[in-house]
Amino acid sequence: MHPWAAAATSECSATCRTVSWSWWVARMFIAAYIVKMGREVHVLVTGGAGFIGSHTTVALLQRGHRVTIVDDFQNSSPVAIGRIQQITGRRPELAQVDLLDEDALEAVFAAAVPDAVIHFAGLKAVGESSADPLRYYSHNLGTTFSL
Repeated sequence: MHPWAAAATSECSATCRTVSWSWWVARMFIAAYIVKMGREVHVLVTGGAGFIGSHTTVALLQRGHRVTIVDDFQNSSPVAIGRIQQITGRRPELAQVDLLDEDALEAVFAAAVPDAVIHFAGLKAVGESSADPLRYYSHNLGTTFSL
């Protein structure tokens, strides 16, 4: 079992340390790996207008990579795209698509042909998720399955 998977369970073998990694920390490791690949990479960033996604997009653009953001702006703002351009001097490509719309998502992949995908899109408000957990469960897992 991979140490990250073991850390998520209550039982951990002696060969692994129990570490509380959140899902986005693991994604940030993936983003850091892509940034260090040493060649231009076309990365599709879902939720790229959100807090973590926009910071990742800035890091990728500053290192010369090509970025396509896929975001439906449910809980982010298109203003973030302009701010990314102000910081980096480059405007990322944008596809305003709901990840649950599989036909639209297929069209994005056909047009963009990315080398890698970093998935940050998801609903995240604690109060709403407590009030309507099944909506959050179905949306956040559904978007991942669509990808």
